[in-house]
Amino acid sequence: HPLRFISNHTLWFVNLICGSVSISTIYCGTQQARCAVISRVSSERAGARFQVRGVDDNGCVANLVESEQCIMLNDKLSSFTQVRGSVPVFWEQTGIQVGSHKLAVTRGYELTQVAYDKHMTLLKKHYGLVMILNLLSNKPDTDESHLSNQFQAHHMDSVHDDVMIRNFDYHAVCKGNRTEPIQSLYKDIETFVGFSGIFCQSGRECVGVQEGVLRTNCLDCIDRTNSVQAFISAKVLVRQLEHVCAVPQIEKFRAALDKCWHTNANLVSRTYCGTGALKTASGKSATDSAIKTIARDQMSRITDATRSVKRTIQNNFLDDNRQEAIEEFLGYPEKPLPPVISKYERFLPSQFVDGLLAESRDYCSKLPIRVAVGTWNSNGGKILRDDKDALADWLLDAPKVANSTQHKTGMVCDDLLGLDGTEDAAQIANKTPAFGYVEKSANFQDDPDVIAIGLQELVDLTAGNIVSTSQRKRGMWSTHFQDILCRDSNYILLSSRQLVGVCLFVFVKAKHLQHCTDICIDAIKTGLKGKTGNKGGVAISFNLYSTSLCFVCAHLAAGQNNVIERNRHYETIREKALFDNGMEIEDHDYVFWCGDFNYRIDHANHEIRDLVKKKAWYDLQCADQLTVQKNDQKVFEGYNEGSLEFAPTYKYDLNSDYYDTSEKFRSPAWCDRVLWRCKERCRYTDYLSPGNLIFYGNSEIKTSDHRPVLGVVDIEVRKIDSAAKLELYSKVFRGLGPPNPTVCVTCRALPGKPVVDLGTLVSAVLQEMQKFGNITLVRVPEGVMHFTYQSSVAALRALQLDETTLMDHTLDIHLKSSAEDWNLLIGLEPTPVNFLITPIERLLDISSPEQEYVDEEESEMLLEEIEDSSGDEEEEEEDTVE
Repeated sequence: HPLRFISNHTLWFVNLICGSVSISTIYCGTQQARCAVISRVSSERAGARFQVRGVDDNGCVANLVESEQCIMLNDKLSSFTQVRGSVPVFWEQTGIQVGSHKLAVTRGYELTQVAYDKHMTLLKKHYGLVMILNLLSNKPDTDESHLSNQFQAHHMDSVHDDVMIRNFDYHAVCKGNRTEPIQSLYKDIETFVGFSGIFCQSGRECVGVQEGVLRTNCLDCIDRTNSVQAFISAKVLVRQLEHVCAVPQIEKFRAALDKCWHTNANLVSRTYCGTGALKTASGKSATDSAIKTIARDQMSRITDATRSVKRTIQNNFLDDNRQEAIEEFLGYPEKPLPPVISKYERFLPSQFVDGLLAESRDYCSKLPIRVAVGTWNSNGGKILRDDKDALADWLLDAPKVANSTQHKTGMVCDDLLGLDGTEDAAQIANKTPAFGYVEKSANFQDDPDVIAIGLQELVDLTAGNIVSTSQRKRGMWSTHFQDILCRDSNYILLSSRQLVGVCLFVFVKAKHLQHCTDICIDAIKTGLKGKTGNKGGVAISFNLYSTSLCFVCAHLAAGQNNVIERNRHYETIREKALFDNGMEIEDHDYVFWCGDFNYRIDHANHEIRDLVKKKAWYDLQCADQLTVQKNDQKVFEGYNEGSLEFAPTYKYDLNSDYYDTSEKFRSPAWCDRVLWRCKERCRYTDYLSPGNLIFYGNSEIKTSDHRPVLGVVDIEVRKIDSAAKLELYSKVFRGLGPPNPTVCVTCRALPGKPVVDLGTLVSAVLQEMQKFGNITLVRVPEGVMHFTYQSSVAALRALQLDETTLMDHTLDIHLKSSAEDWNLLIGLEPTPVNFLITPIERLLDISSPEQEYVDEEESEMLLEEIEDSSGDEEEEEEDTVE
């Protein structure tokens, strides 16, 4: 990544690759030939197996590997390149993965389509023609087949209709050591391979180029992909040997390439999975299954079983440290920076980043955004297919209805509550009014820009569901919600996440979709001390324009007296939630919590029901456990919640307006809540609006023992003016000082004054110069004093002494680097045109080729001594040794 910001990286960096290099020597009579298989792993979206999956917002996929097969004889060379990469869809694997894999697609279809098209654009820009080999299973009703189906759907809807795809269920057709199906697969792609060609070179002349690439994927892009790529390369070998005139030696080359591909399979697998390659479902090694070579003898069943166990343990429990090491090596910052700093700007010097942050007010404007957050314990997640109006009343119409003339805050008609004198006192006491807090001055004509919906008990909390939960209900609810929300405005599903019964959906208006970036999700279990997901929370983080938002949906411990346990669950979710971008919940500009928090009211049951009948909300809220705990700063410190001006949302008889009439006769309580917080201003950023609540109330959906709640908050987000930010670059760079923090000082005696000894002057000048900063090196070549500061800013401040007088001498002070040398221009938001190892277009414009970037003091002193030498060879040698 640092290569993106250096004008000539070849002078300073050594090119490295992560992957595999395997070379074999073949003797063709008296001639010596070499064959090699070289695999290069992309530095974009790098990581371990279960840590990094699918595609990112820039179109880069996990485990993207470019494999090149080379044949060299005398001055002739030929090569053939293939690529592999994770399925270009937003997906992940969560929980302990043993046996069948549990997969989950984490983004909405529209947002995934954008990333899919970006990925294909990158492939075509780098390789030309592209053909996809999809080796995923098509076995019905499996997570892998669902992922494959979505992959194919995105391909059908893609703008890249020139990219061909060939689906090949490897596990299904290659059972029992069968290689005939792979022969059939190659016949289907042979035309494309022949048209793409191979790279050929004779001497220094290029006589052929490869104009297309095969992109192969399975689930991990390891074992099945190794098999197919090795087989295809064996077929192409004949064409390569024709170029180097070595066709008669084909058997020797095949045996040598077998070894190379076997080594490549193990090393690529070890890079991503932590172990060597495993056997396929047919019982052969991944390489051996295609070309039947020495790999069969080297990989036994016992070895594969051992590797399989090791891989399971490694990927499930030990890969966190490996992921951290990869990110550290690639230069990711330890702590995420505010969203006003782009992905590529974070690799600039920290002083420059600090300068951009300090001046963020000069290039950021404020944009008003309306956020709606709903929560509902759905009691098993029964979709209201025949009653969409009920959900629309909750999510879209509740604020408008509450603000209407007939339903203003604090006004409820008795006939709407059933208090018509025909029911007995007990029934009347159980009746519940429905209304909420409304900001009367708010404009309710505009629909929310962001809608977050949290569900609890999406599935019944049975032992089977706790151990293994199906994701199908989440998909059904997602589609159902989107149909409802798009009644008046076009909403797109940004992301969703499910943890057993807790599920969170985030929708945004379509016009904001392109400004939603860095979307991450996480889930935290709190049931049975963090072992199970019957209780816990899910969180979705993303940047809207240049402001970070986080939504959390939680289901906390139940029980009237379990206040401490609920507090503990909250703290566990808040502290353990960690997103892929390194952010924690409290790092975001805005955080919204919703869910069934299960806090109760500390009054007798009959007192609560009487107060509900009287609509004495203030008296009830004073005894509300969450309100008391929050005021005592034991939970939700710094969070805001609206006034509870609606009836307690728990516990109702199903399909009824009455509170619990069962034998347990549970007390009513405000279990379902919405809270939010705006991050306090730090030294880098200006204030954002703390958020203005315009609605907080419930709705009458009666299919559950809970009533749904909705909160609507108006916030602000930062929007970057790119032109203003670009203008600021020069100012910030100039304020940082030159790259070489050396100040040059010469002394001129005043007229009629004697010249002071040079050593005395140096000591006097040094004393003055140290007032501006720490000086690390002093040199006096040819009577010119050179003072090197630890900080470039200190060097700038030292220029204040220019033309001042010291010991009857005038000081002439200038920087060693001229102003033109450090007036750098850097482009905003560079787009990576090559996501492998080649540096992208130059982003720095250095006006002087003589600019120095020497940081080490000894090296700089050595250069000075060489420059000052008289030319005598012996003196030059002595200086060099020094």
